[in-house]
Amino acid sequence: MKRTCLLCFLSAFISTSGFAQESASNAIAVLVKAVGTVESSTDGNTWTKAERGLDLSAGFSLRTMAVSSCVIRFNDGTLLNLKAESQIKLAGARATDVQTGKLTFAIKTNPAEPFKFVSPTAVGAIKGTEGEFEVSNDETELSIFSSDRNDDIADLTRLKDNRTEKLGIGERVRFTREGRPLRRLLSATERKTFGERLKTLRTDSDKGMKFIQRRREQMQKKLQRPQNAPKTGSLQRQSQLQQQRQMAKLRLRLQR
Repeated sequence: MKRTCLLCFLSAFISTSGFAQESASNAIAVLVKAVGTVESSTDGNTWTKAERGLDLSAGFSLRTMAVSSCVIRFNDGTLLNLKAESQIKLAGARATDVQTGKLTFAIKTNPAEPFKFVSPTAVGAIKGTEGEFEVSNDETELSIFSSDRNDDIADLTRLKDNRTEKLGIGERVRFTREGRPLRRLLSATERKTFGERLKTLRTDSDKGMKFIQRRREQMQKKLQRPQNAPKTGSLQRQSQLQQQRQMAKLRLRLQR
């Protein structure tokens, strides 16, 4: 009975902590790093602490508080790094709603299905690119730092009038509150800084995935522990008493 309770406890722990192996067949991403206060919600109203290893399905929301950040890895390898005081909702495997804040991204190339960032005022369509997306004060900004494509890399479309601005490598476009597009080239310093951020982002993702895999394997081993595994405490004493009774019965039979 106690072993059954232990198995139930482990199963519940793995599920709630996000370390269940293939725990959610509909998961589209996983939280691979959380620094400071990071929270998740399935309905946008009730928020709970989000920890590394949490499986994320479409409809999940995440938010970071001050001096906090997190890294999300999608199933195809796409990476998102939410900065402090950001809030997003995963709309699908290739779409994220950004309510507010700033995020760095490294999108896996898929020209047939661009990755879309949707803000309250604009939509950014990314076709295999690294850059940043920022939403603040009714303004939306998209920056492209690098890409493995030569053309048709990304664009930013204002929702009010469907005005679209295409971006190339090293460009930044912001739609102001008035709807005016402000375009400029990124400086060499900005591109160098992003290169360092991207390197850190990939390292964090690799380390996070290794950690999650180890934890899942450890928990799986505990659940699969054989029934005849060594017992401790009261269970061990009960086993010893049972063996003593069996030996006593055997001695009586031999004496007859």
